[in-house]
Amino acid sequence: MLSQLDRWPSLNRNFRAGPVSVAALGLLALASCAPAASPPPPMLTSAQCPDGTLFVSKLRHLPPVSSGNGFRFARNGYDDPLGRKGYQPPHPDSSVTDAQKLIFEQAFTYLPTPARTELCGRITIFVDDEPANFTGGGYDAYGWAFWEVTANTLRHVQNPIPVPPGMQDQDSGNGRYLGISATWLSAPTGVVDLEAGNVKGILSTLGLSTLSGPTFSVEDKNGSPIPDSSGLGLASLLLHELGHIEWYDLCFLGQKAGCQGFRSSSWTLAKEVWPRSGIHGMGRNLQATRNDGHGRFGLDDINGAPALWTFYGLDERKKALWPSLLAGLAPDEDFADTLKYLSLEACNVEVRLRGNGDTRLAAKLSSNGKANLFNVIYPVGSCPTSR
Repeated sequence: MLSQLDRWPSLNRNFRAGPVSVAALGLLALASCAPAASPPPPMLTSAQCPDGTLFVSKLRHLPPVSSGNGFRFARNGYDDPLGRKGYQPPHPDSSVTDAQKLIFEQAFTYLPTPARTELCGRITIFVDDEPANFTGGGYDAYGWAFWEVTANTLRHVQNPIPVPPGMQDQDSGNGRYLGISATWLSAPTGVVDLEAGNVKGILSTLGLSTLSGPTFSVEDKNGSPIPDSSGLGLASLLLHELGHIEWYDLCFLGQKAGCQGFRSSSWTLAKEVWPRSGIHGMGRNLQATRNDGHGRFGLDDINGAPALWTFYGLDERKKALWPSLLAGLAPDEDFADTLKYLSLEACNVEVRLRGNGDTRLAAKLSSNGKANLFNVIYPVGSCPTSR
């Protein structure tokens, strides 16, 4: 959920969902006169990158910053508290554990080819042990995305995209980094709990903590239930954070065709008309809907259950304009969740929402099937893993 743009107060993204607690699994110790046989080593051979190397060989471990290594994501990689000088790139130390590798290997089976190519290639994935990098809730407590920029890069981004204060003079490089919380990996949850945690936190921020949001489930394209798992939960985190990086490269920086309405870092700052042929089929002028001054879009219209179901498309109109409540926070969150849901769908995993006596597919962003237009910006591709 977090990128370095979230660290700038001017963007005012303040929604944080409470982390979902999961009971730790206990280990059963069996007494014996003879030494117990060692368990066989885990098989870490099935998740192969497009180049033939093992996916888990790409993983790196970030220790706490107090060790002298690590990464200060909470400060955009800078030494000083204001995040303005002394940039230090991530400094990993040892490799990740076999238990952590197994969860990543399971997650890999839920990734379509384009996501595999990116996560196996130009993006470095870290298992991060720095607590300060995961101070929020929901996705904030579990993952982050970070991109480096070279001198003058952001100065040449075309209007109307404003550059947050402090980033104009950043000169850090060309790295693309993604971090997953080591704490979360020690007691991971499935995608259903992650989705529910985000909804609960956003509703609480809107002063609607007593309002019940939708329930979530995962099914295949035939409507058959799919067992939720830590591997599926991690896949959703990886895809969401990947979405932040792709949004930056394709829309914020690259201004690729089809990104209309996505190019700003905040809904409040958006100055483009969302085209009727756009991803959500909204056809609304963003300037006319800045109703709260916090960069949110659509969320402050939610004042009770009827408005919530309208937001989700679980009402009499049955027209889903948004993939999630999280999408209403900012364009990059919208982009990231859209990429996540469509990528999972490509691997025969459909996240479904139920509420108000109805159900809908999270990836079905409009009744006109315009979710497919996301491929104009980012081709989701297909899944090599048979499901």
